[in-house]
Amino acid sequence: MGAREFGEWMVFFQREHLHPAADRLRHAQQLAAAHNGPLSRPDKRLWGAADLMPADPWALPPAPPAPPSFAELAAQAAAINSALRRPEP
Repeated sequence: MGAREFGEWMVFFQREHLHPAADRLRHAQQLAAAHNGPLSRPDKRLWGAADLMPADPWALPPAPPAPPSFAELAAQAAAINSALRRPEP
């Protein structure tokens, strides 16, 4: 299988939802809908499909936060400098 065919299969699975992950999502959605009536959560939120989905071992880790911009760093430096400035006699 070449890269082009692999890409076509990826698009097909994303659009058609025929792979096992889609089955797990549909099952979790049905469980959430069934349990929103009789079972209540301590925080009174409704159950969602994500609450009942198994963890995906192949999921990518969350993206790291973006580094601060130059303007943010300059504002932090200015705040530190003004806090450390000695009062004039």
